[in-house]
Amino acid sequence: MAPPPAPKNPGKFNGTLQSLIGVYENDYYGRCEILHDGDALKVQCGPAKYPATLKHWNNGAFLLQFPGATQVPSITTFMIGEDGRADGFTNEALGIFTRVQEKK
Repeated sequence: MAPPPAPKNPGKFNGTLQSLIGVYENDYYGRCEILHDGDALKVQCGPAKYPATLKHWNNGAFLLQFPGATQVPSITTFMIGEDGRADGFTNEALGIFTRVQEKK
């Protein structure tokens, strides 16, 4: 199990990490919250706040990585609204998540 190959010339993320901070929901998996973790981002999913990391990969795509030897990073792409804030994200393994509230 290996992560997807790194892009040869990764594009810059044109948004801000702050624009991604918030709570998102999926009908099947429930809520995932994206939080600041120093200069990076972390994710907490479900009522147990199962942790994951979120690292920039290419343009608007990030790699979501849950802990564990059998967990493979999955590509997560954010949909940025007209206000410059993420309205939601799509994860290749988990599906579509929609923003439900902004983290204050």
